[in-house]
Amino acid sequence: MSSLSKSADDPFSSSMEVVRRILDTNKNPVEQADKIDHTYQDKYSLVEFLTNTGIAAILNVLEELDGFNGDVLKQLIVAVQSQNRSMTLRLAVEEDCEFVKEGTRTIERPRSELTVEKVVTETGNGTPASTTSQQAFTHMIVEEVKEFYWKAGLRHSLVLFAGTDPSSGVVLGQRTGTTQLVTAMNKAPYLPTTRAPIDINLSWLFRQINPDSLECSFAIDRETAKTPSRNKQIEEALDFIRNLQRWSSGCLGYFQHKVKRELFHSQMEESPADWLVKINAKNVFVPIIPLFQEYDRGNTVETTENSHQGNESSGLLSLPVPSPGSPLLPRKDTAAFLEEQCRSLKGVLLEVDRILPDPNDQAQLISRYEGKLVLLSSHILDLTAAWYAGITYVEAMLRSQLIQAIGKEVQPSDFCDFIKFHNQRTFGKAYSPKSFCHAVRQPNQYPDGVVSIIRGSSLKDPIETFSRRIPRDSLVAPISIPLNASTTVDFAGDQYLHGWLETHFASNSRCLPSRSLLNISARARQFSCFMLMTGSISGPNEFTPKDAIIIQIKDEVLIPLLTTSLPSAKEFRDAIKSLSPEQSQFAKSLRAMQLDSSVFGLCVIQVKPQMEALLDLPPNSLTKEIQLTQDLLSLFVEHQIPPSLVSYDGDMDATPNEKVTAVKQHVKGVLEVIDGMKEKQYQDETKKADLQQSINKANQFK
Repeated sequence: MSSLSKSADDPFSSSMEVVRRILDTNKNPVEQADKIDHTYQDKYSLVEFLTNTGIAAILNVLEELDGFNGDVLKQLIVAVQSQNRSMTLRLAVEEDCEFVKEGTRTIERPRSELTVEKVVTETGNGTPASTTSQQAFTHMIVEEVKEFYWKAGLRHSLVLFAGTDPSSGVVLGQRTGTTQLVTAMNKAPYLPTTRAPIDINLSWLFRQINPDSLECSFAIDRETAKTPSRNKQIEEALDFIRNLQRWSSGCLGYFQHKVKRELFHSQMEESPADWLVKINAKNVFVPIIPLFQEYDRGNTVETTENSHQGNESSGLLSLPVPSPGSPLLPRKDTAAFLEEQCRSLKGVLLEVDRILPDPNDQAQLISRYEGKLVLLSSHILDLTAAWYAGITYVEAMLRSQLIQAIGKEVQPSDFCDFIKFHNQRTFGKAYSPKSFCHAVRQPNQYPDGVVSIIRGSSLKDPIETFSRRIPRDSLVAPISIPLNASTTVDFAGDQYLHGWLETHFASNSRCLPSRSLLNISARARQFSCFMLMTGSISGPNEFTPKDAIIIQIKDEVLIPLLTTSLPSAKEFRDAIKSLSPEQSQFAKSLRAMQLDSSVFGLCVIQVKPQMEALLDLPPNSLTKEIQLTQDLLSLFVEHQIPPSLVSYDGDMDATPNEKVTAVKQHVKGVLEVIDGMKEKQYQDETKKADLQQSINKANQFK
C-alpha cells in the first residue's frame, strides 16, 4: 500500500517525533495509518479512536480548571444522559472603569545649545583678520503636565451549568482584578461594559461517556454510514469541533487582543496584557494522531494480550479496548499519549505561573489565572485542529486509495460514461437509453436533416433517453396542434415518448454543468428543408406550440433549452403541511398548472410532403424539383401568396409531370407579376430620388 503524499505542513509530523520517544516501536512498528496495511473496517475503528481520544484530551484540559473533577463529571453525565438537559460552558466578562483623581507631573527635558562667536581685528598692515570661537552649554526645561488617574477593573467567571440558569452551575474559576491607568485627557480609556457571554454547548461531549466506567463510548453506526467520515455521528462530532474552535478563539481573542487593544490602548509602557499575547501551547503534546501498528492477524495471542490489558488511563477518562486483530494501538499506548499530554500541559502551566503575578493579588488586572485560560484555550484550538485533521486524513486516505485502484481521478465526464455503461449492462438492448438524435426523413429516402438535444455545443454529446416509438398506424387519435384561435392542424405521423434521467456528480451538477447548457441542435442538408416546432404536451392528444422555425439548405441552429426542477410529490406534501388551507389549495392549483405543461415536446414537419398535399400534387413530386421548391417557399413565406394561386386545378387524371408543369407555369406567372411590381417600385423610387436631387441642386443656386 503506497502512502499519501505529505505536504510541507503535515499536522502530525511534529507529534510523530514525540510518539517515537514515548513508545517502544521495536516489537510492532507504529506509523501513520496510510503506511500500514489494513481493512476498510479498520478505517471506521480509526475514526472512532481519534474521536474518543479527542474527547479524553478535552476532558484532560477541563481537569486543569479548579472546580472540575471526577465527581463533577459524573454529575454532569447524569444530567445530560438521564435528565436530558443541555450543558453549557460560559465565559462571562465585566469591565469597570472609574475616575480616581487628577494630578500633575513635572517633566524635565535637558536642552543643549551651541554658540558661535566671530571676532574681526586689524593687523599692523591694515589687513582685517577674524577669529571664531565655539561655546556649548546645557540648560533644563521644566514642564508640568496634567494626568488623570483611573481605576480599571476586570471581572470574569467560567461557569458550567445545565439548562438556562447559570447561578445554579459549577464555577470552574472566577477572578476580579484591578489596575491603575493614566491618561493625558479627562476621558475614560474605555467605558464600563458587560461583554456578551462566550458559550459552548458541551452536551454532545458528555453523551459520549459511559457513566459507570467513565470510558469514552463514541461509535459509528456502520449500517447507515456512507464512509468512515461521512455519517451522522461524525457530522455531529464535526459540529461540536467547530463550535469548540469558535469558543476557544473567542476566549483567546478577548484576553490576547481585546484586553490590550481596548483596555490598555492608552498605556505606552509594556503591561501584563503584552505577556498574554506571548503565551501559546506549541510545547504541549497533542495526542490525537491517526496511527496504526504493524501486526500479524494470525497471531491471536498477542492481540488478545493487548485487548485484555488493565484499565490503563491517564486523566478522568479511559479509552475503549481495541478489538482483537485490530491495527489500533493498545490501550496502554494511548494512555501513555494522554499522560504525556497532561505532563507537558502542567510543565507549560508552571512556566506561565513563573512569569505572571499571583491571582490572589487583586491589584493586578492580569494574573496567572488569565494566563492559564489563554494557555488552555490555545491548547484546545490545537486539539480541535488535530481532531479535524485526523478525520479528514482518513477520508483523504480513502480517496487516495480509490484513485490508486482506478488508476486515475474520476472526472464528471468519466461518471457520465460510467452511467452509460451501467445502463447498457442493466437494461436489455430494446430498453436501454439511446442518444436523443433523430434523422428527419421520408420513407425510403435520404435524410433531410438531424434533430438532437445536446450538452453545451458539442454535437458529439447528445443526452441519453429512454424512448418508445408509437407508429402512426397504432395511434388512437392524431395529435391536435392549435396554430391560432381559428386554425387547428392534426398531426398523424410517428410519435416518440422520451424519458431523460438527469445524473449529478457528487453534490455538484458538474456532470451536466448547467441546465442552461442543454441545447436543441437542428441541421438541414443541402437543398432540404423542414419545420421545427417547440412547445408542451397540454393534453392526451394535444400539442401546444410556443415557437417554430424553418430550417433549410445547410442551416444549423442551436436553441437553448432552459429547464427547471419541480419538487417531487413527497417534497411537495411535506412543504404544504404547515400552510393554511387557502395557501395549500393555491399551491396545489399552481402545481397542477405546472404539471400540465411540464412535458416538453418537439414536432418536426417536413415541408415538401405538406406542399405536395397543399398543391394537389402526387407524393414525391417535388423531391427533385429543387428550384420549384425554393420558389414556392419564397412565395409562401416572404410574399404570403395564397396557395390557390399556384395549386394544380386541371384534370385530376393527368400524369405527375403534367401536374408539376402546370404548377410551374402558375408559379412563373406569379413571379412575373411580382418582378413587374418590383420593377415599377424601383422606377418610382428612382424618379423620386432624381426629383429630390434636382430640387437640392436648384436650392444651391438660389
